[in-house]
Amino acid sequence: MIPWNQRLARIAVKPLAATPLTLNQITVFTLLLAWSGAIALAHGDPSWANWGTSVFVLARFLDHFDGELARLTERTSKVGHYLDYAAGGLSYAALFAALGIGLQDSALC
Repeated sequence: MIPWNQRLARIAVKPLAATPLTLNQITVFTLLLAWSGAIALAHGDPSWANWGTSVFVLARFLDHFDGELARLTERTSKVGHYLDYAAGGLSYAALFAALGIGLQDSALC
């Protein structure tokens, strides 16, 4: 069974099939968006944390777009697969590093 967020991404990505946007551009954009969210989380301020969390969650949702667009347009590649895999790993590494930085002076430590 396909998760709901992947099904939603499949619907949302259809208009992008007719654009010159490349799959790797989507992957890099989602990585930069995730890093932006992580940077906001690293501030340690609750309002920054809310924004950072929202941006990070959006980035992880948009991560489905490159794969769905690749399948829709039949442009799958091993390089794209590995780039997407690396971008996901780097996104989560940034998240955990930012959480550690943001929480270092909090009451939780």
